[in-house]
Order: sequence, then structure tokens, then C-alpha cells
Amino acid sequence: MLRKLGILGLGVPLIAIIVALGYLFFFGETEPTFEDATQQLASDHTVYGLDLEGRRAALVAPFGSDPSQELPLIIALHGYGSNVWEHSQYMGLIPRVNLDRFLLLMPNGTRDSDGNRFWNATDYCCDFEDSEVDDVQYLRSLIDEASELVRLGSIYAVGQSNGGFMSFRLACESLPGLAGIVSLAGTTFSDESRCADAAPVSMLQIHGDADDVILYDGDEYPRAPETVMRWARRLGCDFNNAETLDDIDLDVAIQGVDTRVVRYRQGCAEGVTIEHWRIVGGEHTPTFDSELIGERVVGWLLEEAGR
Repeated sequence: MLRKLGILGLGVPLIAIIVALGYLFFFGETEPTFEDATQQLASDHTVYGLDLEGRRAALVAPFGSDPSQELPLIIALHGYGSNVWEHSQYMGLIPRVNLDRFLLLMPNGTRDSDGNRFWNATDYCCDFEDSEVDDVQYLRSLIDEASELVRLGSIYAVGQSNGGFMSFRLACESLPGLAGIVSLAGTTFSDESRCADAAPVSMLQIHGDADDVILYDGDEYPRAPETVMRWARRLGCDFNNAETLDDIDLDVAIQGVDTRVVRYRQGCAEGVTIEHWRIVGGEHTPTFDSELIGERVVGWLLEEAGR
């Protein structure tokens, strides 16, 4: 069922959720109802409601946009125990919709027996109760439904933690139209063969090296640099021409310029870009300026992954 609503995770296993201040200001302390959240967005966006077998999602478009005009689509993928409203505020995605003119798909994962929302992403994270919910098919179906309402361009995914794992699964399973992913504090399958036949997709891996939840140096999953190297190696990137770019400042709780940037582009299949942002001293949930992180992440997707 589809309807246009006029104008219409962050979160990690085994630790308390740290709630972004922007989320508190915009939606309140607890997860809002679908109706309340979409009405909050109603003042300056056009929002469509999608409902697939009771799993509701919002498709947010620039205010007054023409549905026949092709726009890129970004899928927001929250962390374990979080929700898409919180994640989209934390990553600064909602304010960028009108500024950068893209479509934002805002789905929620299902809930486990403790009430925590999750995505069935990889063998490590985060279908802890073996529900075997098919979130890849769910997201594909949402995109199909969205394409009946608006004209979709390239598709991207932005996920944190469990949502980062889910973005890698979408890439490994060659989600149709997927051009790039951004993973914050997530990683890929332990078994590299799970992604052996994946279509070329640009990838940005953001990870704090002091993360004590999804360890930068890996555990039952690849370490962050290995994830980047696997992706670059599979796509034929020239390791001898890795670019060390200028450091950037991402985490406002860390004094000084905190993030080291390495990019692989030379020789990569079909012009994709593979990039790693290592937040030195960064924890699992970095303290972001939501305006700045949104500008950087969306800019990277539209400029680097969208080349």
C-alpha cells in the first residue's frame, strides 16, 4: 500500500544507545510514531508512505519536487537498537535532502524479543535470534514501490554499525542500481567468497580506531583496513597508487584534526572509488556535528561514488 503524505542506527549491541542531540530536538526522547515523524518532516519536504506487509517506511523528497525528475536515492540504515529517524538525524541526512536534492528512503528494521530493532545483515550481526527475516528482499521491494512513485537515479546506502553491515550485504548481493555505500563502524562478511560475484560499487569505510564494540582490528569479522583492501583488491584497484589525502576533522570530541584519509581509484573497475576514513581515537559512536557529517557523507556519495 502506498500513499503520499502531503507534505509530509545509531545504536549498538550490548551497550546503551547514545542519542544524538539533533534527534532529541527534532523528534523527542523516544522513537516517534510513524505518523508523528512524518508530520514533523511535513513542513519542508514531500514525503511518501510505503507499507509492505505492515513494515512502514518513509520516502522523503525535496519540497515540491517533480516526481518525474530523476533523483538519486539514499537508503538510511540504522544501528542495532536504534531507528531510522535517529540515524538520519545523527548522520545529518535529513537537512541535505533539500540542499543536495536527493531522495531519502527511511526504513526500520524489525524488532527482536527485547524490542531492539535490527537488520539481518551478516552472520555476525545482528539477527541474534535467528529470525531469518529477509531484509535484502524487503529493501528491494521498497525500492520497487518507490520507483512507482518517483523516478530513481543511482542508489546509495548509509549505515552505522548494524546498518553498516547491512550496507555491505546489499553491495555483496548486488542490489540493483546500487552505486555506492558508506559504512560507519560496520564491516563485511568474514567469508570473503560471499562477495566474490558482487557488482562494482564504490565504498567509504569510516571507523574509529578506539571502537570497543565493533573493533577496528577485527574479531569474528574483518578488521577495518582489511575490509577496504578486500574491496579494492576485488575491483582491481592499483595498490601502488593509493592516495593519502589531507586529514579531515570529523569527531568534535577529539581535539585537533582526527581523521586520516586513504583513497583507491587508479585502476578500479568501472571508475569506482574505495576510501577509508580512520578516526584516530574515535569510538563506536563518534561525536559528530550533524551538519558537517551530512555534508561530507552526502557529498562523497554524489561526487565520488556518483562519478
